[in-house]
Amino acid sequence: WMPVDIGARQQFASNMPYALQNLPLLDLPSVRGLAVMLFFYILSVGPINFLILKRARKLHFAWISIPAITLLFSALTLGFGIALHGTDIFINKITFLQVESSGDAKYTAFVGVFSPARTSYQVSLGGGGLVSPLSPYYEPWMSSVDPGMTFTSGNTLTMVQGEPALVKGLSIDQWSMQSFMSEGEVEDFGQIQSDLMLSNDILSGSLSNQTRFDLLDSYLILGQKYQHTGLIPAGGSADINLNLNSLGSPLMNTSLSYTIF
Repeated sequence: WMPVDIGARQQFASNMPYALQNLPLLDLPSVRGLAVMLFFYILSVGPINFLILKRARKLHFAWISIPAITLLFSALTLGFGIALHGTDIFINKITFLQVESSGDAKYTAFVGVFSPARTSYQVSLGGGGLVSPLSPYYEPWMSSVDPGMTFTSGNTLTMVQGEPALVKGLSIDQWSMQSFMSEGEVEDFGQIQSDLMLSNDILSGSLSNQTRFDLLDSYLILGQKYQHTGLIPAGGSADINLNLNSLGSPLMNTSLSYTIF
């Protein structure tokens, strides 16, 4: 009953496909828009339809007009949905950066491709990173793997290393997502420097963003303690005042990520 051998890199990556599937652009349409469309449908199939047929003295045609109006609004609704996002290809990307003291940074990028149709794609990635597949079905605590749980179906998936790297034969089912990862290094990324002091369980001081990029929504995290430092522009800094009392206490509440959320 011991788990199979697994690296920390694989175990970390196995959780990312679910995060990549969070696509706000694919949310349901607004309730207000649906209510407006439903209002015009009721208005058309009810009073307007009745008044037109009454004026033409053909109320017995209602058994034809009502289904026709219903089919028309159904077609309009379907066409609106297809025009909105029905033919769009979405690419979602989440990148983790590990900034080193030298000013360089190692990155791990997770990329998900969402397809509106069942087909295969070829994806090109710059940066010279190492590309590898990513499967959401990996379970490190199982002694066997379900043979039906495969990374992809259809064409053979081929990954060509180089500059740019190529992902060939990325087969995706309709309204589904396939994902992969790329690992590499960014030279001259910059440094995140700190001037911190610990006194009476209070961590105080400042963080300085010496990178070439703005940090838009940043947090300082130590164990289960955190401080929201917000926007730290390139070359700017943020004041730190973090209470570390009961830092080593057992975690009895929700996870850190959910607490921040």
